[in-house]
Amino acid sequence: MLKRLSALFVVLLLLAGWWTMPPSLVSPTADSQLSGNVEAALAAGERRVAERYGLIDGAEKRLRWHAAKGTQTEYAVVYLHGFSGSRQEIAPVPELVADTLGANLFETRLSGHGHRSEALAGTRAEDWLADGVEALAVGKALGQRLVVIGTSTGASLALALAEHPRFAAIDTLILLSPNHGPRDPASVWLTRPFGPQIARALVGEYRGFEPANERQALFWSTRYPTAALVEMMRLVDLANAQTPAARVPKALLLYSPGDRVVSVEKLLAAFDTLPAAVKASHAMESTDDPGQHVVAGDILAPANNAEVAERISSFVRSGQALP
Repeated sequence: MLKRLSALFVVLLLLAGWWTMPPSLVSPTADSQLSGNVEAALAAGERRVAERYGLIDGAEKRLRWHAAKGTQTEYAVVYLHGFSGSRQEIAPVPELVADTLGANLFETRLSGHGHRSEALAGTRAEDWLADGVEALAVGKALGQRLVVIGTSTGASLALALAEHPRFAAIDTLILLSPNHGPRDPASVWLTRPFGPQIARALVGEYRGFEPANERQALFWSTRYPTAALVEMMRLVDLANAQTPAARVPKALLLYSPGDRVVSVEKLLAAFDTLPAAVKASHAMESTDDPGQHVVAGDILAPANNAEVAERISSFVRSGQALP
């Protein structure tokens, strides 16, 4: 009798563990719902978000024409920012790249980010996938050849879209400090049995961090629900599964060997499996970022802006990395 009760307890425990696991993220198949005037549609969507949550000035989605409004350029640059960040995290690098390439530029805002209230509350990884599909659709409307720049989890998002039809339009994929897993090894448990419950027990309902300066405090969500970390890891899990299928003509990896936010070992291993026809990587130090994670941008690594923009632009044009 005791053995039967013990066996039943184990079965119930396993069932409970399975029940509490977040569902695996599935590769998206739906296309973007944008239609008609893309710029007007984006602005209307941002107004709806602003009416509900308030949007931080400078964090909203931005479409920037290189020359005549509505005119396609040879290249279009699309920027996907990282988890809890905004398009300001590496600004003005995407703009510098677009200027050099003579390209139109679209910098997105991932769902839940840039809010004045309820940052990341209720946001799912599925929302970010939809944002990514939208960004690729906008990019295709802006130019003939897409240059997608992704920072950290924004790079994960790009890779997670590998099997979506829109991914085929990418000419060059730029991965800046891609998130293939946080440096903390315990993060893998977030998507395992009892992971969300353990995270809330250890961290609480909310997680926060101290910003390095006032501008990071403004343009990053420095306090957000712990549940958002689970969604971030769901996206990372899908990105890791999809990276070997992410076929692009050119891919460039820029990262900091001293990164204290994401696992350098994992990002290098993942890049090895990326099936780009031409790919290159370059290690560089961040400047003012305490986490050594953001490798460019006025807010955390201004000294690297020119170099990073030059490395990206040169690689897009030549397919060769600068020494």
